[in-house]
This record gives sequence, C-alpha cells and structure tokens, in this order.
Amino acid sequence: MDDILYFANTTTGNIEVELREFDLEAHLCRVLRAHEYLAKQKGLEFNVIWRTAAYTLASVDISHLMQVLSNVLNNAVKFTENGSISCDVLFEKQSLKIEISDTGKGMTAEQLAHTFTPFEQADNSIQRRHGGTGLGLSLAKQLVEAMQGEISISSTFGKGTNVYIAVPLKSVSKQKLQAVSVNWAVCSQDHQLLNNLANMGVKHHQLSWPIDIDAFTQEDNILIDESYIKALWGANWLQSISTATNNYILVASAKKEHRPANCSCHILPTEPLYPDTLRELLDNVHTSNDEGLAAQNAQLHGQILIAEDNKTNQLLLEKQCQKLGIKAVMVDDGIAALRALETGQFDLLLTDCHMPDLDGFKLTEQLRNQEKFKHLPIIGFTADDSKECFNKALKSGMNSVLFKPYKLNELYNRLAEFIDLNSESLQDSKDNTDISIQGIKDKQHWLNVFGNENDAKMLAEVFIGSLQSDLSSLQENLKSQNSAKVSASIHKLKGAIVMLQYPPLSELIVTTESSFNQQHDTLIVEKLIAELNDVIDKIKLWL
Repeated sequence: MDDILYFANTTTGNIEVELREFDLEAHLCRVLRAHEYLAKQKGLEFNVIWRTAAYTLASVDISHLMQVLSNVLNNAVKFTENGSISCDVLFEKQSLKIEISDTGKGMTAEQLAHTFTPFEQADNSIQRRHGGTGLGLSLAKQLVEAMQGEISISSTFGKGTNVYIAVPLKSVSKQKLQAVSVNWAVCSQDHQLLNNLANMGVKHHQLSWPIDIDAFTQEDNILIDESYIKALWGANWLQSISTATNNYILVASAKKEHRPANCSCHILPTEPLYPDTLRELLDNVHTSNDEGLAAQNAQLHGQILIAEDNKTNQLLLEKQCQKLGIKAVMVDDGIAALRALETGQFDLLLTDCHMPDLDGFKLTEQLRNQEKFKHLPIIGFTADDSKECFNKALKSGMNSVLFKPYKLNELYNRLAEFIDLNSESLQDSKDNTDISIQGIKDKQHWLNVFGNENDAKMLAEVFIGSLQSDLSSLQENLKSQNSAKVSASIHKLKGAIVMLQYPPLSELIVTTESSFNQQHDTLIVEKLIAELNDVIDKIKLWL
C-alpha cells in the first residue's frame, strides 16, 4: 500500500531531491552487507568489487539512493535460487556507478520490455510466490531519473539479470585515515586490496616472497594474506606468530572464524572485501587516536555481555570497549549468552540480531519472560537497517538498536543511555526510561544527528508539528472511547516516530500500541500523550 501511495505521488512529478553530505561509503557498505547476509542464507555467493576506495563523502539524496539500491538487491536475492550475486561499485569524483548481476532465472525479451511498467511483473507467478505490487522497478526508475541519473536492465532467460545504476554526485571528498603516517609492510597479490590501499593513501611497501622471518618480526605493522602465511608456516600459523612483537598484524582471510590469541593480530575478511572494514582496521593501528573520544567524554563503568558469532567483530568490539572503560565478556552465540547471564552479573547485554541456533531476537524474548531479566538493558546490533528489522528488534524487547557500520562515538552514546558514567550501578528501570527519552528533548541530540543548527531546527519543527496533529487526533478518539480509532491513531503515531529512528522513543510507542491492543487500558495511552507533550514542550524551549 505504501508503494502505491508513493507511486501515485511521484507520477505527479512531486519527487523532491534533497542533497546533503553523507558518508556514502558507510551507507553503501551497510546496505550491501544486509543483502550479503540474505544471499548467504539462501546458499548464494555474494561478491563485491569496489573499484576505488579514495572517496568516502559525497552530497546525494541518500534516502532515494538507498531505496533504489535495496530494491534492486532485493530482487537479485529473491529471484536467484542458485549461483551468485555480484556488485561492482565505482565511486568516482563526479558519479557513482553500480552494476548488480545475478545468476537467477532471467527474463525473455518480451518480459524485459515491461520491466519498468507499473503493476506488471515479468511472470504472473512471481506475485503468487513472492508477493509485491510490481511497482518496485518503476519507482526505482523514477527516483533515479529525479536524481538526474540513469538505470538500465539487461537479462538472458535462464542465465540471469544485470542492472546498471549511475547517479551524479556533488561535493565528493576524501576522508583521511587517522593513522595516516603509519607505514605498512604488505605481502599480498590481491589486486583489489592493493588498489584500495593505494587509493586510500596508505603508505606501504611489499615484502618479497618467501617472507624472511627476520623481515617479518622487524616490521612494526604488517598486512599479509592468509594463503601466504599458511604456505610459509603451515596450517598452525597462528601458533607460530602467537609471540610476535609486531605492533599490528592484519591478516587478509577468506574465512572469518579465526581468532588469533596472544598477539596483536586482526582478521580482515576478504570474501567480500568491504573498504569501510579495511579503513576501520587500519585506523585502529593506534587506538589512542580515535577522535580523542576517551579523553573528551567521561569513561563508562560496568560490565557488559556481548553475544557475537563473528570473530572479527568480536575483536573490534573488545578494543572499542577497552577505550570506553567498559569490561566486556564475549560469547559466541545466544545459548552461551543465556548461560553467562545465569552465572554472572552484567549491567547490559549487547547482542547481534542474527546468530545461528538462538538469534538476538529470540534471546531477548526468552530473557524478557524471566522476571530477573525484565529490566536488563539490551541493545541489538545488525547490518540490516530495514524498518522491519528495527520493529522486530523493539517488539522482541530490545531497548535499542545499533546499526553496522557504526563509529565509536555512536557506541558510546548508546551505552551511555543505560550505563551510569560515575558508578558501576545502574539506576532503576524507571530512571533508565526517563534518561533514555530525555535525549530526544535536548538540542544537542538533534545537532549530533543532523549535523548543523539549521537542519536540526527545521527537522525538529517538522517533527513537533506532525506530532501535535497526530496527538490531537488521538486525544479526540480517546474522548469518544472508540478503541478501534484509538488503536489506528497510535499506529499512525508509531509510523512517524519509528521513522525518526530514536530507539527509546520508538520502544515507548511500540510498547504502548501492544499493551493497548491487548488490554484497552486508556491510562497507558494517557501516559504516552503526557510524555509526548513533554517532548514537544522541551523541544520548543530551544527552537
């Protein structure tokens, strides 16, 4: 229904394009990772070819671009049963070019001719099997053309489909590495990795093969392919370097399950290789340089439990928690998290939403069914930034969601909502709720999110204007004691608030809707109205 209403608006020529500067590299990697996860769940290969890593920032309509890219990737995953999906990204000075190819069922020439026709799909059985209105690519074409770009499709029946997207960019710039002066010794033949290093401006020199053990140990920072090190030291290469004194060893590996012990060794996943991961790992070579965050902010205190099955992410999270003053206990899955919570004392649970056996959603649901864990702060983190995933997280009982990739200051701000800065004890659950909701009332929150005062004020004014209108309707329906209309009004409020993506406030509206639908308790709704009116009043004070 949303697609139909949106399409009706776009056909009148009312597509507004809003250009703002974004970390385009981070947004692109986020949406690619989300679909990599979906593809690999189906047993498909997912390949990423990033043909430059020089640029990270650009002015673009990020909302429209992500909508188009998600639509095309969704189709590729949906209609490919075997084989692979490949994404070729060319991030240039004046344009972004993305080519997405799959080995799906493909289309005939006749089917291809109707690809961009609204309400028509290549095969009538598609809607029966997969659902949808058949508007996706029509919307994508309109959005791309509104951005002065182009989109084209080629396909061979029985072999697959290729989608080409090109969008012009404004104000493209580079983001300097924090550890720009670090010199890396590199032993790799991977052209994409070497090109990314060169484009990022990383100082590096290649070690000749075979690697001399003395040359290895004398280098401060070394990046090496796992295949090289296996050939040199055999399958037990981890034990061979467990006592290495190098400052930082980065191992490019096709597998993600290695966890080196007792050395400064970190894994860079290469299938696929994401430039933002490479950039973050390179920046972490000097952990004290991370934007001076630890020096600028008060240290957090306490002990948290982290459930994460990806070893690379475990290493990064451990380092980040060390910088923030947090003691972190790491477990590999949801079942291990349950055992750890039963035997240990933790101030917060940070859990990956997608894990084998017991994922973060089910883990949270099980914990919320136990009285002693009803008020345990739980933060989920995921690369899937869809509204469905966000809502699912909140409905499972999570307090908040952190979307990958995230920066250290984002992790700090999210943890600071639930962990006391001055002591190891948490405040009671009521105080935690007040602190969490307080953030959206403060001017600093809006400045942090939207970057500058003009944007912050404009969006805050739009937000409270819409909120006042929706609250007025809710109050009228509450007075008339029409439960169906009250429920509909809450649902409308939820749609606007959830899209703002401020987790504590989203949690409040989701919880209220669920409670009212089950109990029809008007006191719950009156409490929501009072809280939202207070939000409006506090925002008005700084507007």
